[in-house]
This record gives sequence, C-alpha cells and structure tokens, in this order.
Amino acid sequence: MEASEACSSHSSSLDAHNECPYREKKSNINPCTLMPHPEILNATSIDGISSPLSKGLSTERESSTIPKVTAPGHVDETWKYPSPRMFYHALLRKGYATDPQDIDSMLFIHNQLNEGVWKHILEWENFMQPNATGRCQPLLKSFQGRPQKLSPKAWFAHKFLGADKPFDRHDWVIERCGKKVRYVIDYYENGVDQSGSPTMNVCVRPALDSIESIFYRFRRFLDS
Repeated sequence: MEASEACSSHSSSLDAHNECPYREKKSNINPCTLMPHPEILNATSIDGISSPLSKGLSTERESSTIPKVTAPGHVDETWKYPSPRMFYHALLRKGYATDPQDIDSMLFIHNQLNEGVWKHILEWENFMQPNATGRCQPLLKSFQGRPQKLSPKAWFAHKFLGADKPFDRHDWVIERCGKKVRYVIDYYENGVDQSGSPTMNVCVRPALDSIESIFYRFRRFLDS
C-alpha cells in the first residue's frame, strides 16, 4: 500500500443519472460518461441485438454517496449506479460474455469500488484543503474509462520496475469551487483473500495537470 498515492486493497463505472446536465438530446451517447444513456442500456436489446437473457435482470438503480454537478434547479443529487440490466448490457457492449446470474455480485463489487475511490478522492481533497472552514465540497462532474491508455505512473512502474499493468483505468473530473480537477484511478488485480474472494488494488491521485496537483502529490510523497 502506498499512502502517497492512496493505493488500497478492496475485496471483491458509475452510470449517469437521466438528468445529466450536459446531455446531448440528439445523441445516444451520454457526454458525462461516454456511454449510452440509461434508457438505452435498460432496454431488452442493445445496438439492435436482442438479449433475452437480460429480461430477468432488474432495472432498479441504487443511489451512490457521490454528489454530482447538477443542472439548474436540481440540488443535493448523487450519482446513480447502473441497474443490473444496464450493467449487463454495458459488459456486452465491451465484448465480455457474462452469465446473468453473476451480475448482482459483480455489480456489488463495482459499486463498492466506486465508493472506495470517492473516499480516496475526499482524502486528497481534505489534504489539499486543510482549512475546514473555507473548504468547498467536491462534486463529481464526469468520468471516463481509459483501459488502453496507461497513466504516467503505471507506464513508469511497468517499463522500469517490472510492475504489472493495471487492468483498468478511469479518469474522474471533479468540480471544486467551480474549478475542474482531474483524478486518475488505476485498478490492479491482487489475487484472492482467505475466503476466496478476488481483491484489487486501487491507486487514486490527482492528475499532473497543474502546479497545485504536482505540489501536493510531491508533498504527500514526502509525508508518507
């Protein structure tokens, strides 16, 4: 575990609410997530291909604890996790053949990982805003899966230290006091625990997009 990079182990990608403030009405793709809109993923077919196995999957969605940037008139909203049917269709779109009976457990792990990621982001935000009186509440604006693009840290560790590549990468953009801040999340497989459940390492840190982020990453490295 690297405290400086907020890497932690979790035992075994949020989907946008229907009211994404940046929704393009003429597009099937949600600009907040770069994924199809929820009503498309909740249908009984995807991309014109019928998926009868998904008909028994629930379309109910669970609310996360992650606050979101909302459209005018919407307050105190949080992101919603995909329904089991949406999650199944998202996996089909990515080319993963998945048994529908496994979806509930997979979705539970997915949701818990996202909650853990947000907890790490809040730790970074508290570290960068130590004054609680003037601290702004961070809101998640958007996110994107980038599994084919290695982060600089992951590339260096793989190229020069022989470390395994992460199996997935996400970029989350938060809004803090009206300012956009990008976070990079690398996901690593970490074997199984004593009960046989898969475990994963999640490394969360602000992207090196600004002098501020570089300063605080270096400072946290020194503090670790």
